[in-house]
This record gives sequence, structure tokens and C-alpha cells, in this order.
Amino acid sequence: MLSIVFTRFIAAATSVLAVIAVSCAGDATPEPADLRAVYDRTDRDFDSAVMFRPDDAHVDLPGFLMAPLIVIENGEAGRPAPEVAYEQTSDGWIYRWTDPVTDHTQGLRVSLGDDGFPLAYEVLHDSSGARLLFVEIGLEEQAGERFGRPLDGRRYAIERSVEETPGVAVGGLLEPGSTPLGPFVYLWEDKHDVNVVLCRCMAPRVYDIKDSIPYVLTPSDPSSIDDFSEPPVLSDLLRLP
Repeated sequence: MLSIVFTRFIAAATSVLAVIAVSCAGDATPEPADLRAVYDRTDRDFDSAVMFRPDDAHVDLPGFLMAPLIVIENGEAGRPAPEVAYEQTSDGWIYRWTDPVTDHTQGLRVSLGDDGFPLAYEVLHDSSGARLLFVEIGLEEQAGERFGRPLDGRRYAIERSVEETPGVAVGGLLEPGSTPLGPFVYLWEDKHDVNVVLCRCMAPRVYDIKDSIPYVLTPSDPSSIDDFSEPPVLSDLLRLP
């Protein structure tokens, strides 16, 4: 069994004027009741998993530092690793991969602040059709100060009303780390939906990591990442402070 220990860092929240997000490739916009199931799913921990990490041989690639650590529920030791393609964008990075065992495609877009730290992540695909986001905790704190309590049917103050953005859900908040690095991305075994996205500084959400397996990281032509089309402004999706 491979055990991993994380240290929690507490830091001041980062302010932001505007960041860019992207369209998600969900199959349908969920009804409000379905969003509650998405919220509930992000609270569950994994009993066991395997973790895929970028191969140290690719340390000189531009996308290496922000590359995700991919945690797959109930994966077996020695599981084949996906190849992860990346592309730099105007505000951050896009990462995309296809699991060689299940053939499920998943990905993540990270929007960075001026200081290089992640401000928001958007998930490529969710089987519910939800547009799933994870945001830096400082944005939520500022939204709470400006707008007050979360709106009806919402978990966080930064979320717009269900009527305005019925398919958008914030699945969780990210604490700021001491160094900008790629996140942990937890994937459910069945459909490879994202359970949660965590900063490396945050406590783990899995009890047993059975194996830590390097993956190939490779640059990609942005035109090949069709699921991430021209993004709207994130303030169209969220109540930015």
C-alpha cells in the first residue's frame, strides 16, 4: 500500500477581476433536482484508488507544473496509464485524457490569476449534463461578503440562481497552496465523472492509494480539443465579487 501524507496550508485569498471558463461537453442540462445529486456526490470519499502522476521525464515541458494528479476510484495496481494532452490558453491550461481501460474521456481547464495560482477549474464532461466548476476559496469568501448567503438551491454564495444557470454547479472550494501546482482530480470508477478537485495542500479524500503510476504528458494542438470551445466570461456563470 502506498501511503501519502499531505500538509494543509492556510493562506490569504486571492482577488480577481475576471477569468475565463469554457463550455462543458455534458449531454443535457440537468433539472434542479439533479444538481443536488451532483453536490452530494462531491462529499463522498473513496475507500481505495490508484493515482496517475506526470512522468518526471517530462519535467521540462511547459505544462508539467500544472498537470493534474488523477485519482481513479477502486483502480488496481499496475493499471495502464492514460496519455494526458495539454494546451496553454490565454488564462491558464487545458488538460485532456482518455482512460485506456474504460475508454472514458475526461479533462480539466484551469484558469490562473495574475500571481500564477489557480482561481477556477472547469470539468470537461459530467454524465449528468452539469457544468461542474471548482473555485478558489477566496472567491467564495468575497462573494459571501458582497452577496450574503447562498441562493435557494445553491451550496455557495458565488453561484448564480438555479433559474439563471440551471446547469451550472460549483462542486467545491480549493484552498490556496504555497506553490502553484496541478491539482488532484478524483474520478468515479463507473463513468469517470469528477468527484472533487483538490489543491495538493488539502487533506486527501481517499483512504488507500494502491499505486502511483506515471503518465505521459504531451503537448496538443488546441483545435484537437473540440470539447473546449471559445469560452464565455466566468462572470456569466458565477456571481464574481
